[in-house]
Amino acid sequence: MTSASGVSAKDYNEVFESYVIELDEADVDLVGLLAYALYKRQKREWIIGYRARHNNERPDDKALATITENYLTSDMRRTLRDRAEDLLSNYAQVYVDASEQQIREIALSGETLRQAQAIEAAITRKSSFWSQVWTGIVASFISAGIIALVLLAAKVSGSPVLDALFPAQ
Repeated sequence: MTSASGVSAKDYNEVFESYVIELDEADVDLVGLLAYALYKRQKREWIIGYRARHNNERPDDKALATITENYLTSDMRRTLRDRAEDLLSNYAQVYVDASEQQIREIALSGETLRQAQAIEAAITRKSSFWSQVWTGIVASFISAGIIALVLLAAKVSGSPVLDALFPAQ
């Protein structure tokens, strides 16, 4: 039997195709590649154990085919892909944990710089000479108005404070 690529199925086992999903050339099925590596490691360990139990003899083709077929089941494929996902997730978490302080420093320095630039721009907009002059004029009119209201309230209420401040002549 010959596959679409022209390679006979007897030339190799089909585990790689079973574990690694065909994606675009730019994409890589990292989980599948890691699952395939886990399969290869387990197969190697099985062969080493077999040789230890059988006076260092190599397993025959039938035994190798049987072990390979076990790894082609959907349950075993899902198990190894799940383990591969867990390994990648754990690796990513270790990497993030190790980089967390640096990531925080970069994020905070960027955010701090952005906020400082925004404050500087706001101060520059509001600190021109004429805006300061108008702010002073408005503040003077407001304070004069408040003083006038206080004096008017004292006059209306007949408070002796006004008499003390402005004695009659």
